[in-house]
Amino acid sequence: MNTPKKPTIDSSISDFRALRESGSYLVDKSLFIRDLIDAETSILIARPRRFGKTTNLQMAEEFFRIDRQDQAELFKGMKILEDELALTHMGRHPVIFLDLKGWKPKSPDALLGKMRETMASLVDLHRECLNSAMETEASRLRRVIAQTSSDTELQESLYLLCKVLAAHHQALPVILIDEYDAPIHHAFSKGFYNEAIDLIRPWLSDAFKTNKSLYKGVLTGILRISKESLFSGLNNIEAYTTLSEDLRFQDKFGFTEPEVAEMLRTFGKEEHIETCRCWYNGYVFGGVTIYNPWSINHFATKSGSIPKPWWVNTSQDALIWDQLAEAGDSDRRDLLTILAGSQVRIEITEATQLNQLPSSEALWSLMVASGYLKACEAETVRGRTTYAVSLPNVEVVSAFERFVDATFSQAKIRHSDQPFALLAEDRIPELQASLTTYFQGCASYFDLGKSPEAFVHGLFFGICAQLRDDFLIHSNPETGKGRADLLMIPRDPRKNLSAKVIEFKIALGRKGIKAALAEAFKQIDDRDYAAKLREAQCSKLVKIGIAVKNKDILIEIRKPE
Repeated sequence: MNTPKKPTIDSSISDFRALRESGSYLVDKSLFIRDLIDAETSILIARPRRFGKTTNLQMAEEFFRIDRQDQAELFKGMKILEDELALTHMGRHPVIFLDLKGWKPKSPDALLGKMRETMASLVDLHRECLNSAMETEASRLRRVIAQTSSDTELQESLYLLCKVLAAHHQALPVILIDEYDAPIHHAFSKGFYNEAIDLIRPWLSDAFKTNKSLYKGVLTGILRISKESLFSGLNNIEAYTTLSEDLRFQDKFGFTEPEVAEMLRTFGKEEHIETCRCWYNGYVFGGVTIYNPWSINHFATKSGSIPKPWWVNTSQDALIWDQLAEAGDSDRRDLLTILAGSQVRIEITEATQLNQLPSSEALWSLMVASGYLKACEAETVRGRTTYAVSLPNVEVVSAFERFVDATFSQAKIRHSDQPFALLAEDRIPELQASLTTYFQGCASYFDLGKSPEAFVHGLFFGICAQLRDDFLIHSNPETGKGRADLLMIPRDPRKNLSAKVIEFKIALGRKGIKAALAEAFKQIDDRDYAAKLREAQCSKLVKIGIAVKNKDILIEIRKPE
């Protein structure tokens, strides 16, 4: 008796042909090809890393490529073979495929060298087309192969290769470029963003703009770099991002709910669908609910049923964490609100200019595009579009928790005196003693020129973030006649924790620390910041004032009269 072969998934393989030939379990995203056929000539698709961009592009390459004719066997059983229009393009187009994720140059010269090396290999791969080219074109491309071309010839080489391929095969080519923005990210981190843009812009523009020899041109990446920087020469390119309302492509990257349910059934884990919803769901692309495919693949195939943060543990998003660490007070408050499980309404944009970091709009846009936040409920007022932004799932929450622990919580005092516990239990004298000891030992921090206000907000950001399981934490909320710095509402009345309204004051100039503390309490009372706590019917309320001057901190607690 033959035992059915147990399904497998090899998460280390992204190559479509290798996955098909190995018999690996593969979610059928082949109708992505039909979406490409129906789309504009030149498009950009922006999705978070490890959401299937590479596999989908390689699938398109295998379907269109004119130099192999085994598509019927390779795609056997897949939905695209049922599409009559798609079949008229199967095996009918020369394909140019480039993967830029490995482009990590340390200087403009290194980037130029990488482009020269890559184009030499690419043109050499299609060397046979030079036999059909005009002599001037063939000579220019031979110089590209020999890496003796001028910079101008190099930047025109992608377009020229497309042109001679079309002439040689008597068919319009397809250009597929994966992770187009990877070298731009790297250049930004190394300090030559503008130089990288100047090198890459003409290279892409010539190939994708008004190229009559092109059937389809596709760029994929994490970000839609703004037209004002990279795409000023590509006004005809259509971008499909996670914020796009167009349903085209929206279910082709990441897994839908039915796809996850079917995978779990296949691997005998159908009873864990709720776990997957909690840990890996939460993304919304054009109204379609999407699961993180990298983590679902791991959860379905690994032994056991304990969910883990597989996607965030592969993080290559150091840029995000670096920028968050330098974020201003307003952004830190918003992040604390999000960490507490609430939404904040923030202006974000589909197109990102990295050179505008660390501006709030660029920072939040980067986090949404990278998959660390989800954005929904778009609202446009006087030309400004804002979104309700929140954390998508438990896996991403775990990444932010580690970030808070490492950046704001100050592990030294957390483990010795546990200031978050002292705050939760209103042990204010002990909290002041703990923080005073810590302040006295952090002279080096102030020596670096950090402002006391930013430092205090960052410190309490970390403390409060660790209390989000016990408290609903509202940062800078509207309450009474203004906005309080912090409101903390107990989640479980049985724990006998007090609701808290907290106001910070920094004593600047000649103002004394006691005067600053008095000002904090006066503001709480005059503006009735406890109003929202009364509305929540909190039975136990306290007011906490915190004043800081240089390295001195003064904390006091009062009960409403």
